[in-house]
Amino acid sequence: MASLLETYEPTVFETRTIPRLAPHRQWDLHITEEEGAQPMAARPYPVAPQHLPGLDLQIAALEKAGIICRSRNLNGALVLFAPKKDGKLRLCIDYSKLNRQTLRDCYPTPVASDLIARTKGARMFSNPDLQSGFDQLCIRECDQYKTAFVSPGGQYEWVTCPFGLSNAPNYFQRLMNDILHEHIAVGYCVCYCDDLLICTASDDPAEHLLKLTTLLDTVQQHDLLIKGSKSKLFRSQVEFPGFNVSEEWWSPTESKVSAVVLASA
Repeated sequence: MASLLETYEPTVFETRTIPRLAPHRQWDLHITEEEGAQPMAARPYPVAPQHLPGLDLQIAALEKAGIICRSRNLNGALVLFAPKKDGKLRLCIDYSKLNRQTLRDCYPTPVASDLIARTKGARMFSNPDLQSGFDQLCIRECDQYKTAFVSPGGQYEWVTCPFGLSNAPNYFQRLMNDILHEHIAVGYCVCYCDDLLICTASDDPAEHLLKLTTLLDTVQQHDLLIKGSKSKLFRSQVEFPGFNVSEEWWSPTESKVSAVVLASA
């Protein structure tokens, strides 16, 4: 079993911090703006001196990977930092102005509880974790300039989809639903954006492995990457997304419950 999964390591299971650049596909993100939309630009947010080296490192790594590139146009969204669970800082771009003048995509994103209901009767679960989520969705080349952002180090634009664009979840859900259509239709796979769940009614690892490798073949065919270190395979209970799911029951995760309790306090 382990040796079979190892065959996917070079092409599917990503071990690098910054993954390889995603290819352009027919599902590339389109950014269609309202008629009369104006370029958006503003003075950069001030960055605390102690955060400047971290900002420069993140931008340099993204540029080296080809995920962003130097830009020269009239757009310029603002950069800010948000704390991550591990205490590190996440690079975030304020696309609120761009989103206000972007036409909304109508493709629906699923309701998590509806997807979980489809797992009823399952006894074994695998939860492959897609590497860097939206980074695996490219932006249509003629729309990349609209994502330009400014930092103390210069102006850049995105080649792949960053967090913060209003239509990103819709386009990513379309990408995953189309690519995984056959697996979803059979009933052993459900997908919530970049959260995948494979479930089988039998607790036989060999049967579950067959479903898992069939899905990995599709992932490999479409140049998607999975982060092996965060994937949960052959489990009787997994988290998906924001819920604990098992054969007997499903319930909100402790962190979700705590967030509701704090919000109502």
